[in-house]
Amino acid sequence: MRRHIKKFIKNRPFIASAAFMMMSMGHAGHAVASTKKIKLYEPKSRQMAPKLHLNDLQGEAYSLNSHEGEVRIVNFWSSWCGPCIKEMPSLSGLHKEFKGDGLQVVAVAVGESLHDVKAFQQTSGFDIPMLADEDKAASDDWGVFAVPISYIIDQKGYIAARVVGEYDWESDEMKQLLDKVSQESSSL
Repeated sequence: MRRHIKKFIKNRPFIASAAFMMMSMGHAGHAVASTKKIKLYEPKSRQMAPKLHLNDLQGEAYSLNSHEGEVRIVNFWSSWCGPCIKEMPSLSGLHKEFKGDGLQVVAVAVGESLHDVKAFQQTSGFDIPMLADEDKAASDDWGVFAVPISYIIDQKGYIAARVVGEYDWESDEMKQLLDKVSQESSSL
């Protein structure tokens, strides 16, 4: 049996390294989850955010452009993703704290049906606008390569920052970043 496993691994080094990474992340979950990656883009090097046109859970059309003039957080997540679910309470808290005060938060469920996202929201009680990207077309347009991944969009529609992985959205660091983005785009 061992000989077959060694031969399998020898002939498939990518699979072996991926399996090793997955096993080590499982044992070092706290270390992996605590490494936050925020990529902040300087105002002059920002790119326009891709379009986001999906239906919300009530069947109404949602467009990111309809919230121009506000800082927006677009969070891509999935119900099977542990870190996505773990960060949801702080994302919901941020939404509640700044709703109507120049910040719009939207959570886009990647590859999830509208029915499943509705059930998740009802069960969880999170009060965040949620959209279902059933065919993953929006996720592809945004270059989503993992979940959770979030984009902070400035008031003019440019990507100001990208956050990869689970994050404490109610942290002082995030509130300072959102304030900085708000001030930068209003002064341009």
